[in-house]
Order: sequence, then C-alpha cells, then structure tokens
Amino acid sequence: QSFTVVKAPVAGTVSLVRLEAGTKVAATAAGGAAPSMCQLTYCTHPQLRDKVCLVCGERVEGEAAKGGVKLHAVGRNEIVLRGKAIDDYASRQHAELRRARKLQLVLDLDHTLLHATAS
Repeated sequence: QSFTVVKAPVAGTVSLVRLEAGTKVAATAAGGAAPSMCQLTYCTHPQLRDKVCLVCGERVEGEAAKGGVKLHAVGRNEIVLRGKAIDDYASRQHAELRRARKLQLVLDLDHTLLHATAS
C-alpha cells in the first residue's frame, strides 16, 4: 500500500471530505483536471500568535501579517485578532459584561458622559 501526500495550493481548513476511506485516486497527466477530493475553506488567518495562524497553523509573514487588534494574554503572549474574529470577541465580551451586570461607560471626544447603564 502506498500513500501520496496531497497539498492544497492555499492554507485553509478541510470542511468536507468527498472520498470514502481507501478510495484510490488515479494520477492525472500534466494540466489534467484532478478529481475533487475535499472542500477546502480558505483561511483568512483571523487569529495570530507569534505570526502563526491559530486556525490553520500557517506562518504568516509580510503584508498578510499586518493589521488587526492586539490582545495581551498571560505572560508576554500577544494574540492578534482580525476581521470577523474582532466582532466575535467583542460580542462575547459584551455578553459577559451584561451577564455580570457590569457598568458600561462611553465617553465622547469632549469627555462628556453619553451613556451609563447597570444592565
């Protein structure tokens, strides 16, 4: 029995495997169409730690590593959230504050109190 490693051209997460275990796939000639083996969801690298994506594990360098919101974790660890991960984190934080019945304050640029609520 021989196995061949199949590598996708982009980083991502396999979300659907279309072949049964043990299915043999014939090699294609150069330029030929390969059979669809799985569905790959392209990774946008929404969470980074030390320039490594926490979703797909790919090292992210250059322009792709820029941008996002930095969160300081325990120790010297720093996690960068980008895109939808920022909104998800903010929603979870907001829900947790409401559950804990914490006071929320919002100040405008003139330092005028706009809104304060206990709920």
